[in-house]
Amino acid sequence: MKLLHAVEFLIIVFLCCNGSQVRVEHDDMGRVQQRSLYKNNSLQIVETISYEGKSVHPAGISIKRVKHGGPELFREVEFKYRNGLLASEYFYIYRNGVKTRTGKVFYTYNGSHPEKIRYYAISDIETSRVFLSALDMYSVADGNGIQSRRIIEYEYNTQTKKGMQVSQYVVQYDKKNIVLMQTWVLDKKSDQIITKTVTNRGLISEMIHNIERSISDRVKGTMFFQDSNGAR
Repeated sequence: MKLLHAVEFLIIVFLCCNGSQVRVEHDDMGRVQQRSLYKNNSLQIVETISYEGKSVHPAGISIKRVKHGGPELFREVEFKYRNGLLASEYFYIYRNGVKTRTGKVFYTYNGSHPEKIRYYAISDIETSRVFLSALDMYSVADGNGIQSRRIIEYEYNTQTKKGMQVSQYVVQYDKKNIVLMQTWVLDKKSDQIITKTVTNRGLISEMIHNIERSISDRVKGTMFFQDSNGAR
């Protein structure tokens, strides 16, 4: 599965900054150890990657941005593995020097195939409370790849202090190709469930990308940081 949630933020910054330059440093094993982003020859962001022993598996990523004349830590990600597979990710932000967990992700597998991914996102920055934000579930057939995928999204209900389901998407595949998507989305104005069936593969791919991005942003807590260029 994707091991790019933490790195994705920096890539977005790269794309949003005109005249930017990236300098990459490697360790003695050839692994990327540090990425530094410069804009107009001025250091903007430093991303440092640590690894699990001598493996290629990242153990952690810290991201610093230059503020008030020096690099200031504002994001961290930790990775845990089980039997060589990614088991969990933990996301943190720093606000006024205080470390706060914004989310966590847990992976379960059927053999080496992902079976369920549970996303937990922050609901209250003051108490650091997280709740189940999304479920991503897969049905895989040996030799034929993924058969179906179900994504369920939740929102935090401030009255009940619990998560409430707000959308569900089921994608059907045939020989690894998308066939259709069925959607159930809560319309908050009418309090009714709106259902749709989509068969346009291009549209489905775009919808999946947007859903994944939204889930990832909530887990990473990107709403708490935004630079002057609008990149998060």
